[in-house]
Amino acid sequence: MSEANQPSDFEVLNGPICRHLLTKAMFVNDEVSVADLNESNSNCWCAHTQNVVGPDDQLVEAPTCTSGRECFEARL
Repeated sequence: MSEANQPSDFEVLNGPICRHLLTKAMFVNDEVSVADLNESNSNCWCAHTQNVVGPDDQLVEAPTCTSGRECFEARL
């Protein structure tokens, strides 16, 4: 991918996914996009609780850690 076609940091980090959502891919890859998180089968956890269950007692998953949850905080 040419540099002109690379997404900006804002595009990579911004999205409807909570800033507390973490996955191992974030520590292995240089960049993890919102699409990667949504399509990922990797385990996720919440940085706030350090568990697979969020502060609202619901399972932490990329498709569900969105603005509809009361514990949601936007990435940017």
